[in-house]
Amino acid sequence: MLRAIGLMMSFLLAPFVTKAKDLTMQSPEETWLAYAGGNVATAQNLVEPRYATFFLNTLKPGSSFVKVLKVSGSRRIGKSSAALDLEIPGYKTWIALKSNGKDWKLTLDETEILEGLTTNWKKTKVGKFLFVTRRKMTDEQVSVATRFANRAEQVAEKLRIQVPEVTYYVAKNEKDAEVVVGENHKGAGRGRYRSIKTVGRFDHIHEFVHVLAMEIGLINPFFDEGLAAAYEDGTRFKNRDDCVNTVKRLGENPSLLLDGPTFMEANFKQKLNVYGVAQETMRYWIEKFGVLRIKKVMERTAGAPEGFLAILESELEPVSSSMKTVKARMQKHCQAMSI
Repeated sequence: MLRAIGLMMSFLLAPFVTKAKDLTMQSPEETWLAYAGGNVATAQNLVEPRYATFFLNTLKPGSSFVKVLKVSGSRRIGKSSAALDLEIPGYKTWIALKSNGKDWKLTLDETEILEGLTTNWKKTKVGKFLFVTRRKMTDEQVSVATRFANRAEQVAEKLRIQVPEVTYYVAKNEKDAEVVVGENHKGAGRGRYRSIKTVGRFDHIHEFVHVLAMEIGLINPFFDEGLAAAYEDGTRFKNRDDCVNTVKRLGENPSLLLDGPTFMEANFKQKLNVYGVAQETMRYWIEKFGVLRIKKVMERTAGAPEGFLAILESELEPVSSSMKTVKARMQKHCQAMSI
């Protein structure tokens, strides 16, 4: 479906989109294949430096998870950006690349792409957020956005991280969701460099936390998703069965979830609620060590992609101790939840 949408967008957005294969340098597809098939040392040269830790720990080159991702094409958008379409059985998305005129590099800065895809959309300023929507926002949507902006400011103060302005894209229909967000599930969202993109939501605090974290650096999917989920309301577990099942499936070595590819595979296979575990773990860490120690882990790891686990344990405590405590906390929460 994304191929068809890509062709449609090429027609509708002719001023912005050209075929990536027309470039004389290495194409976005070739860049991704070189990254995916390389190692940490070689792949690091194919990523914009400030986002290297995220890519190397989340989409680890050479990992089994990365190997199953298939490239279905790319779209050149604007003067120096391209959206690379990727798919895995049952899931499609896209990632961004930027060009300096000589080569392509993977990035989390999607600004040029998103501006190109939404050039005729409406813009509404609410607090520090610039909401971009296909149609003019309703009074109710503005009201929801205003409450969100106020809460977002409180979260930013708690984390002691500030951003000047965040562009917030809201896709309403399925086609816009696939092209702009990268997936069409209701409520889905992506937090990127000073931008949020969602499907039908004007209050995605989870994605805003990702935006804040990115000012330091996204460092590990378990850690990053746990931090974002920690500031959500309530729990990620749907009910008692979901909670109990997750505790059982954690097994003898739940710390394996701190391995990026393992976390990503477990999430896609949906055999256990990895977001629930990450949320509970981060809430425990924040309660015990405080948010400044959490930020210290981020700051140190951002400059040392392969040192995440060692840095985490030096700033907090042994992961085995954390996970033992978290499992006990989860068991108590499971019993308190409704069936």
